[in-house]
Amino acid sequence: MKKTLLAIFTLLGLTEKGKTGTLSAEELDKINVECQKQLKMTFTEALEKSSKENKDLEATHQEALKALFESENSNADASQKEVKSGEATPGTESHEEVVATGDLVKGIKDLKKTVQEQALKIAILEKDPEKGDGKKVDLKKFTPINSAISTEKHLFGIEHPFFGLEKPWNRIAATRKDLAALASIGIMGNSNWENYKSDFKVEFRKYAQSFSERFKQLQAEHKLENLKFNASSLDFTGFDGTGWGELYLVRRQDALIAYFRSLPSIRNIFPVIYGIQDKMEMTNSFLDDLGQSYQSGKVFKGANYFQPMLAEVFDAMFKFKFTDLKNLEKEYIGYLNREGSDPIKWTMIEWIMARNLEKLNSEWNYRRINGFRVEPTIGTAGHYLHASNGLKRQLQKYVEDFRLARFTEITTYTSSTILTAVEAFAKKLNEILPSLQGYALYLNEKHVPWYLAAFRTAYGAQFDFSGAKMAVMNYPDLQLIPVPNMGNSCLIFATMPGNIELYENVAGEMANFYFQQDMEELMVASWWKEGVGGYKVGKKFDSAVLLAADNFQNQYIFLNDPTVTLAANATTCDATKGEEFITVANGGATAITDITGAEEGKVYTIVIGHITNASNIAKSAKFSELDSAWTPTAVGDFLKVFYTKSTGKFTEVSRLVTGS
Repeated sequence: MKKTLLAIFTLLGLTEKGKTGTLSAEELDKINVECQKQLKMTFTEALEKSSKENKDLEATHQEALKALFESENSNADASQKEVKSGEATPGTESHEEVVATGDLVKGIKDLKKTVQEQALKIAILEKDPEKGDGKKVDLKKFTPINSAISTEKHLFGIEHPFFGLEKPWNRIAATRKDLAALASIGIMGNSNWENYKSDFKVEFRKYAQSFSERFKQLQAEHKLENLKFNASSLDFTGFDGTGWGELYLVRRQDALIAYFRSLPSIRNIFPVIYGIQDKMEMTNSFLDDLGQSYQSGKVFKGANYFQPMLAEVFDAMFKFKFTDLKNLEKEYIGYLNREGSDPIKWTMIEWIMARNLEKLNSEWNYRRINGFRVEPTIGTAGHYLHASNGLKRQLQKYVEDFRLARFTEITTYTSSTILTAVEAFAKKLNEILPSLQGYALYLNEKHVPWYLAAFRTAYGAQFDFSGAKMAVMNYPDLQLIPVPNMGNSCLIFATMPGNIELYENVAGEMANFYFQQDMEELMVASWWKEGVGGYKVGKKFDSAVLLAADNFQNQYIFLNDPTVTLAANATTCDATKGEEFITVANGGATAITDITGAEEGKVYTIVIGHITNASNIAKSAKFSELDSAWTPTAVGDFLKVFYTKSTGKFTEVSRLVTGS
C-alpha cells in the first residue's frame, strides 16, 4: 500500500508537496481520483490503511502523511527490484499490487517529459495577469471535508482561524479522538467539553453570520438567482485578495446556498423584493380618458386618481432545541460523523445549517402560497402557516377590501370541466383587456395533468407532432404558468408576470442562526420578515356594489371564485374540495358540525350565501373552542377557523355577524 501511494505521488508530481503537507484542494482531488482508480478507495482510506500497516493507528492525518515519506528512497528501490523480478517477496504486497506499482513506475518514466513541460507552462501562466471577468472556481472540485489532510496547526490544511487546531472540535476532527483521549496525552488541557461550550457558541455564530453575509452579497451582486447547484463555475472576483481559508469558507457556503436554491421554489415564478422592514407604501395611479378632438381654449379633460398600496411583512422565527447532543450525533453518524464520540464537532455546524435550512426552505415555499397570518398565543408555539400571509390569503384580502372583483361565473372545476373553466377565463379576460400580450394565467400545478388530458381529448385531432401543450387554444398571447403548493384549490388568476412579489427585509436572514448550548441541550434560532403582495392590484372602492359597477376596468389582477357551494341542508364541509365554502337556502334549521379532511394550520372560511334558514355553528364538539356560537344574520357574514390535529378541534380566527 505504501509503495503504491508513493508511486501515485510521483506520477502526479506531488512528492515534494506531500512531504511538506502543502497540498491544495485541487491536488488532493487528483490524488483521490488516482487512488480510486488504482486502489479502489479514497486517499484518506489508503492513508489510514498504510498507517495501520506501519502500526501508526493513533497518528493524525498529517503524521501519517509524514510517515509515508520517511523511507521513500528505500521503498522506491525495493519497488524497482520487485518489478524486475515480477514476484512479491514475503511480507510485502500481493503480486497484483506489485504489478500495479510496476505499471505506475513505467508511467512515471513515460510522462516525465510531459510533466516537466506542463510545469514550465504553469510557471509562465502564473506570472501573467489574469484575463477575463475573474477567477472561476469549479464547484464540482470542491474539496470533500473528510478527505482533506490536516497540518500541524490547521484542520484540513486550511490556514484560517476558524480551522485552528487549538480548538477542540477541530482537534477531534483531525485526530478522531475524543477530548478525554486528547487530554490524557496532554494535547488538550481539559477533558470536559463543557469548558469549551462558550467558545464553540462564538464560532458557530461567526459561521452563521458569515453565511448570511455571503447570501446578502450574492443578492446585492445579482448572482443569487443564477447560482446553480454543482454549476460548472462561479465567479469569485470579489475574493481575489482573501486568503485560502476565506475562499474555502465562501466556496463551501456557496455550495450550500446553491443547494438550497436548487430545491423546488416559487422564487422562479414570483420575484423576491428585499428591504421591507414593516410596511412600504407604493402608489398606484388610475387615469380617466385624456384624449379629445382639437379645439382652442382651456378645455380640459381627464382626472388622475392616486391610491397607496402597502407592501407588508410579518415577523417570523425559527427556534428549536435539541434535548441531547448525543442523540443528535446518532442521527447523522452514518453519513457525516467521522470525528469521534464527542458531541461538539465541526461537522455539527454544517449539519445544523443544512438540515434545518432544508426544512425551513420547504416551509417557506408552502407558506408563501398557503400562509394565513394568525397572531400567536403568548407562550404557545404557533403553526408555521400562521407566520405570514400567503398568496391565496393576500388575494382574498384584496377581494375583502373591495380592490378586486372575481369572475363569479367561473367557480370550482373538476378533471372533466377544467378546460372549459380555463378557456372561459381567457375569453372573459380578452373581453376586458385591450390585449392579452404581457399577461399570464396562473393555474394549480397539481391540476396540470387534468388540463393536458382534457386538452388532448378536445383537440387531439388538431395536433401536430408536439402533442398537448400548456397553452390556451385560440389565445396564443396568454402564457400559462403552473403554481406549486396550491393543494386542491381551484383558484385561477391572471396578471403581468412579476406583478406579484414576495417581500423580505434582508437576504439570508433566515439562515443567520443564533446558537446557544446548555449542558447536553443545543438551542438554535433565527428571525426574519416575509410577506407577499401585488405591486399593481386595483382601485379601492367603498363597497362591493361600487366595485361591481366598475366592471373590472380598474384592476390589474383577475381571478375566479374558487368558493365551494354547499348543498342545501349540508352539515359538513369537505376540505379536499377547497378552503372557502358558501351556504345556500336550507329547508330547515341547519347547523354545521365539521369540516372533514381539514389540513392542520390552514384557515377555512364559511360564508353565508342565503339567509333562508341560514347555517349556524354551535360552540360544541369540534367547534367547542370558538369564542362563542356563530349565528349569522345577513348574506356575506362569515367565520374563519383553523384545525389543530392534536386536539381534533377548530380554533376561531375571525368572524363577521352583521349588526352584532
